[in-house]
Amino acid sequence: MEIAQLVLLLRRLLVAYMLSVFNKILSLLKKSPFYIVSLIYRRHLYGVAALLAVVIFLSACENDLKKVAELSAQVDTNLEVTHQVELVYSDQGKVRVKIEAPLVHSYKQPDIRQEFPKGVKVTFFNDSLKVISVLTSKYAVRYVQKQQTIVRDSVQVKSMLKNETLQTEEMLWDERKHQITSDKFVTVLTETQQIFAQKGFESNENFTDYKLKGVQNSRFKVNKNEF
Repeated sequence: MEIAQLVLLLRRLLVAYMLSVFNKILSLLKKSPFYIVSLIYRRHLYGVAALLAVVIFLSACENDLKKVAELSAQVDTNLEVTHQVELVYSDQGKVRVKIEAPLVHSYKQPDIRQEFPKGVKVTFFNDSLKVISVLTSKYAVRYVQKQQTIVRDSVQVKSMLKNETLQTEEMLWDERKHQITSDKFVTVLTETQQIFAQKGFESNENFTDYKLKGVQNSRFKVNKNEF
């Protein structure tokens, strides 16, 4: 028997029980002294209270179960969870981007988006399927309709062609513009320097052509073999 049916049955029993008690008291008023009626009323009052408590408890359970069912239905229809994901994007029949992630949450509402709560790795290829740059982060979210991806937390872009690495805490990858931008503090590591940019950078997604903003200073790396 479902909880809803059980609650309805107990409610009917409670009403019937209270009517029975009321009728018994009325009949005793005609035959018995008041203290006997009071004793009987108190005795039945405990039963009424206990039955009422059970009805209230089951009603609360019924409401909680309804809320859980509603939430579960919303989650089931709105969220899709996928493990060990590999997404490949092509342009004119050529693979351009590969996205790898241990976990992806795909949401259908309110904005169609893919969330990567355990990090992401994005690999960019040239026409010859050679890796030209790799982007990694500990968190990312991709808005499908906007074709934009925001990456956060320990973000790093490594250029294989220039042998340079860019590090920051957040950046935006615009797939339509083929552009990567950030307004956060940036560190660029080259073969000879560490360059610091206070106001972020703009770059193509291959990280072969970039512009730093608010460059403060740089440090030259020392080659120990020169000494």
